[in-house]
Amino acid sequence: MHTEGLSRRRFLAELASGAGLAACPGALHGGEASRLPSVLNDYLDAVVRDLNAVAADYPEGFFFVTDLHNPTNHALSGEMIAALTPQTRIWKTFCGGDLPGAYRQSGRTAREEALWAWEKYRTGWIDPINRVGGVVYTARGNHDLSVRDSSGGASGATLSAVETAERLRFSHRRPFAVSNPADPTACYFYRDVPAAKIRYLVADSSDRVSSTSTGWSVNYGIRETQLAWIGDVALGTLPAGWDVIVIQHIPPAPIVSDASGEEPSLHDFRLLTEAFQNRGTFAVGTRRWDFSSATGRILLNLSGHEHADRFSHLNGIPYVTIACDAYYNDYRYWSPYCGDLPKKALETIYAQTFDAVRVSGDHETILLQRIGGGQDRLLHTRVRTVKSGESLRLTAPSLGPGPTWISYDGDRVKQDGAATDPSKFCTFYHEHAFVSADGCVTAGTSGSSLVIAHDTDYRKELYCVETI
Repeated sequence: MHTEGLSRRRFLAELASGAGLAACPGALHGGEASRLPSVLNDYLDAVVRDLNAVAADYPEGFFFVTDLHNPTNHALSGEMIAALTPQTRIWKTFCGGDLPGAYRQSGRTAREEALWAWEKYRTGWIDPINRVGGVVYTARGNHDLSVRDSSGGASGATLSAVETAERLRFSHRRPFAVSNPADPTACYFYRDVPAAKIRYLVADSSDRVSSTSTGWSVNYGIRETQLAWIGDVALGTLPAGWDVIVIQHIPPAPIVSDASGEEPSLHDFRLLTEAFQNRGTFAVGTRRWDFSSATGRILLNLSGHEHADRFSHLNGIPYVTIACDAYYNDYRYWSPYCGDLPKKALETIYAQTFDAVRVSGDHETILLQRIGGGQDRLLHTRVRTVKSGESLRLTAPSLGPGPTWISYDGDRVKQDGAATDPSKFCTFYHEHAFVSADGCVTAGTSGSSLVIAHDTDYRKELYCVETI
């Protein structure tokens, strides 16, 4: 693993300056002509070797791509995933949503823009991945499917909740996913993988759709109908010995979410998942859940929306937010501890951004392998506890000698949305735990922390720590 990572980094450095853009027929497609620039075809050869090198230790996995925001996307990641799918036998792709851009393009009405973005997604991502035997699962984003006429007002168009649900369920109808048959607007579902004993729960973090047909009428939040289905069915029927990976568009916790109205709108959803994780109880409206006899745990909560790479831990649940696939610069400005990230220029290997997410056979670690700009991250899924007055020694064996250690509290942060320097975007707090230069964690006040080790290339190992 470590040797493969080093060789891949050398390969990336060699290709970073770009190469010829002539189409390369047949790359990874068994003879089918490819639209991919030659630099990306060469890069994918290295990615295949990198992904397959860890397959024995990480037998379960999926691709995760989010925030496409067509047309501000080079629109190659669907074909890249289709090329990788049969070569790596990673058959599932999850999309974190936000298929259209925020505003309509000249020559199209807002409704036509929303429908165009859906067709672009279907033909550019779903269809090529389906053709090679993969399956695509789509979470609804707050722009799905809703577009404004311009930045100067609220006029625009939003497809009805039923219209959107019908489209997002297009590629993963039964038997690939289980949803709520009593809710025709449901964009939430789960997918079971019995061989891995993992349930993938895809929540809809924007299921409050306004009845007014204006732009941006898909509102943050989760209705009680969906919460009840998650508590009763998705979490309540989890088989013994199984674990859960939760995916949604908007992150429901501080740090991974921006400091605005997003995280509070998902407060009940977060408390419900925390009750499951910690064998507690939770009530909303007339519903109450008691998870004291539940089995299994949430290995990861994965999201998009913020267009940046972030990671945190709160009350027993690890959180990771993935950078956007669109060619925005947001991920360069708002991704702490990721270094100087490259621009998403078409003539380089950084044109697109997505991850291969791999789960170890014992569910103790999750490896997020980056395709495009950014770094691999190794998440230890089990929370380490440290008592007041005591300490805990951590190591980062995947990084080699002398990594840099940092920690921060998971329950609060200050953010500067105007920052263009990622080191200045977040002001972190350090009250719950302190980590020394050699990985020794000392307890502070009770609460949740994330401890990170990174090497000079910002490859990371992530530990969830709870001070009790």
